[in-house]
Amino acid sequence: MAEKTPTPANDHSDAIATPIKEKGAKRRKLRRWINRLSWAFLILAPLVFLIAAVGYKLGLFGLGVSFGLLNLKVGPLLLLLSALFGLLSLIFAVVVKPRKGLVVGVMALLVPVFGLAKLKSVEKTVYVKLPFIHDVTTDTQN
Repeated sequence: MAEKTPTPANDHSDAIATPIKEKGAKRRKLRRWINRLSWAFLILAPLVFLIAAVGYKLGLFGLGVSFGLLNLKVGPLLLLLSALFGLLSLIFAVVVKPRKGLVVGVMALLVPVFGLAKLKSVEKTVYVKLPFIHDVTTDTQN
């Protein structure tokens, strides 16, 4: 008769294996999602300005939607969100090992800085030359 080899009492070969928790796994997962959101806002923010310009040029929507909603409300909001997630991406790239996300962090900070600076410079040059909306006269002689 064949002898049976004794098995240890704590042998759980037939039990469901529990995953081993790695140190810092949650931080790496959070960093991965922040990097993904940084890429999304980095791509989406300039795309909104492009959609506004091309959409108005093609007549898809009017000047109010193109200039007012997309360029003055949605665009700057997306640029600020891109900068926020870029800053978070840089922080997580420095804190969490292995160091990943530096490139997306820097890009997600630089694009909004240049975009908002361009918006402000255009705003100053255009709005200074325009008359006030209430500065209208019916006296054409004077």
